[in-house]
Amino acid sequence: MKYEVVKSGKYDKIAKTYKGFKPWVEQGFIGTKEAPGKTRISTYFNRSDLDELSRLIDLLETKYVTDKEVVKLLGFEGKSPLHGTGRRKEILDGIIAMCESERIDFKYFEKGFKKVYLFVNKEQLLYFLETHIRCVDAWDRYSISYQDIYALEKKHNIKRVTITKTNYFYRFEDAEKYFNIPLYEIADFYSLDEALSILEFNRGTFSLLKEEEKLEPVYIKGKIFYPKYEIKNLKEKMKEIQKNYCTAQDVMAICNLNSIQYEKFTKFQTNTLARRALGSHSEIMFLLEEVYEYRKEIELRNEISRILNSEINPVKRLYRILKLKGISFSGECPYTEQEWYLYCEQKLTLTNGSKPVIKTLISQYIDCTYYLADLTLEGELYSLTSNDINLKLFNNSLSSSKQCLLYSFLLEFHAKINVTLSEKKEIKKTYNMTRIINPFLYESVEKPKETYDYWEYEEIYDYAKLMTHKHEAILDAERIISGTGEHNYYAPAWLYVLTHLGNAWRHGDVISFPRVGLEEVGSISLEELKKRDLTIDEANSIVNHIKRKDLTVNKTGALNRFNCPDNLILPLATAAVICTLIVKMRTSIISDDSNTSYNGIIDFGLQDNNVISKKAHNAFFKGIKRDDFKFKSLKMNRTVLVMMYMVLVRKGRGSAALEMAQRLSS
Repeated sequence: MKYEVVKSGKYDKIAKTYKGFKPWVEQGFIGTKEAPGKTRISTYFNRSDLDELSRLIDLLETKYVTDKEVVKLLGFEGKSPLHGTGRRKEILDGIIAMCESERIDFKYFEKGFKKVYLFVNKEQLLYFLETHIRCVDAWDRYSISYQDIYALEKKHNIKRVTITKTNYFYRFEDAEKYFNIPLYEIADFYSLDEALSILEFNRGTFSLLKEEEKLEPVYIKGKIFYPKYEIKNLKEKMKEIQKNYCTAQDVMAICNLNSIQYEKFTKFQTNTLARRALGSHSEIMFLLEEVYEYRKEIELRNEISRILNSEINPVKRLYRILKLKGISFSGECPYTEQEWYLYCEQKLTLTNGSKPVIKTLISQYIDCTYYLADLTLEGELYSLTSNDINLKLFNNSLSSSKQCLLYSFLLEFHAKINVTLSEKKEIKKTYNMTRIINPFLYESVEKPKETYDYWEYEEIYDYAKLMTHKHEAILDAERIISGTGEHNYYAPAWLYVLTHLGNAWRHGDVISFPRVGLEEVGSISLEELKKRDLTIDEANSIVNHIKRKDLTVNKTGALNRFNCPDNLILPLATAAVICTLIVKMRTSIISDDSNTSYNGIIDFGLQDNNVISKKAHNAFFKGIKRDDFKFKSLKMNRTVLVMMYMVLVRKGRGSAALEMAQRLSS
């Protein structure tokens, strides 16, 4: 009964008067019921509610702090921070959010509890305050501005415990780690914009640079700065890269190439700094020193090739190339040097071989000069033993043709030195010629003479005569002429194969295919060829123009004639016109030097064109879907020869067959 509760004094913490219990009842903390009393109807309180409420009050008073105390502990200033419904709601919502994120126990009463709306666990709140620092306290403690703290927050992803917009906390550990920064002299730093300007970076690529170079920004008054010495070091690195490295495009420009053979150079991986320094997006760069060395090699090879192909005296060609290659005798063997050069001069002067034969002979004498000079570094040739000579000159590292040339010289030299010694009546021991290995006695290994089966020949024939090759040949020709893009020498490969199909010619004769007279077809261009095919009359005119030429067999110097089957006339004339236009328009492969003899139009982009390049071969024959297929010049040469011979024999024209075979294989 209400009277007994008040009189007992047991629940004084709840209320001491009848009226004091009323709010608790109204808020639902204490249940009541009406029942007859001693004299009238009386109000009874639920005993368990009273006990539970009493325990709650005791708990809140001992273990929790009120909202007013909390706001003071959290640093809210003013006499009544919670004054006003809106302000109170903002602060209490923030405190509740803080408690939830930091797992601090709290109790919230929407209608109030003894005029208090929020109670927070005292021990947990004090621990939070011990391990966290308020924003304004951080500014004072670390002498750091709001802007700097905000920048550091973003950079390091620092957690902020927010109560209101102006009152928030950081973990003390984070503050010590990130906010405890030294005072900087701004004169020692570049701003972000200054750094970007000096290094010529944009913000996007600079972000990559920071990561790669481990650049750490400094925040001064909320702005980003970078140490001057680091930016200057990066600028110096860029200058060093520009001084020592280059891009693939630079390699092609320096060496005057249309494409780059990557295996010729050491490749270096680029990074963001290198790519910006070189103005390229390429992931590799090359050492300039290597590139210039390679250019020297190209220039040397080109000059040697120019001299070899010139019409000047063979002896002069020999001496010019020896000088270019830096090949000479040591000075310890003047007699050997004199006799060797005399021997070379006599042989080159007396030879009546064709131009290719003379070129080959000069090249062999150059190599043999190197071998002889190396052999006689310390003395005359006649002072060496037969064993010394055999070990150096007659081994697998020298081709048999060069060994034969050296052996012939040794024979003459040996005979001459013996005569000289005899005349001078000197007794000197020289090498024993009978003990010198004779390369002329080597057993030759006969290689099988391959020919294509008829079905293979027919497959190549039908494939090569297709006019669909024209489009790719023209596109590739445009890339060759402009020097842009990847090119495969498609038109030269097409003409090379078509020429083989009607002529039993060797490789050297095929690549000497002459330029056609474009006047035969008027003023024609690649653009016009894109739109139309040559007419039959135009094609015949071009082929007949070539047939009328007195061609020369490279190996023998004999007269050679060109042949073209009727159904190959149009594709062959088309390929020949495209190749001639390439030579005409791409001045870098036209030589105006009157001392050069090269006049061909089949060029595979190789130094010497001794074979069809792998690139050109694979590009042209990509339509033949056989992994084992390979076009071979000598194999096709024999095939054409055999097939024409057999056709004539079957027609009963044996003598004509023999004559044709001799002419085609000449």
